[in-house]
Amino acid sequence: MLNQLSVKNLNYIYIVPYITICGALFHVTFWDKFDVNGLAFISISDIIKSSVYPIFSVLLVVVYNLAVQNLILPSSADGSIQASVEKKPNNLTLLILYFSGKLVALFLFYLTNTTKDPTNFIIYGALDAIFVSIFLVNNNFLRDQFMSERLRRFAIDLIVFIPIVSYYSGKYSSEIIYQNIKYRYSVNQNKSSADSTHITNDTLKFIGKAENHLVFTDLKNTKIVMVRTEGVDTITFFIKK
Repeated sequence: MLNQLSVKNLNYIYIVPYITICGALFHVTFWDKFDVNGLAFISISDIIKSSVYPIFSVLLVVVYNLAVQNLILPSSADGSIQASVEKKPNNLTLLILYFSGKLVALFLFYLTNTTKDPTNFIIYGALDAIFVSIFLVNNNFLRDQFMSERLRRFAIDLIVFIPIVSYYSGKYSSEIIYQNIKYRYSVNQNKSSADSTHITNDTLKFIGKAENHLVFTDLKNTKIVMVRTEGVDTITFFIKK
């Protein structure tokens, strides 16, 4: 059993940098929507907080493998079985299927008038992750490092899913704020308490906290306001959803 699960010639020192880069990828894609250089404000604590996306990716990989990979490989097979060549689509077929899937998704979004719906990123991410994973599996990626076919597929899915989930999570999180779908906001404190939660033209949406800055934008996303946290005693946020 141990021999079947053994791996060879793997450079484990790359795991932590890889996870770190994937965590930073969320920040880059998130802040880019507002034309803010996310890298200029990312701290180690920010990257650690965004590690929730790589962790969530692992759960997706487990579910994906249990639901799909066990259908590809015979359920009675042991961990060292090799996938049959006949079941592998060639790269050209895979590429055609990938772009066909993207076109079908775009067509359905157009028909339902949801081309700008942020949840579309879930579909795009799923298509990217599944097809890239299948491509790497079919082209024998990590074949020499894993004796177990199942374990090799699981490792490939981890490598593929983690950055894709981080990337599209950043896109989704920024889009719901950008389109004023759901966001936290602050209002002019000079207003009376009776209408203190009323959204007006001077309402500032809270984009996020980047190191020692609170970052805001207006409802039309035309300007960016940065406030240093040490200069703020108390700030009240309301939730628009």
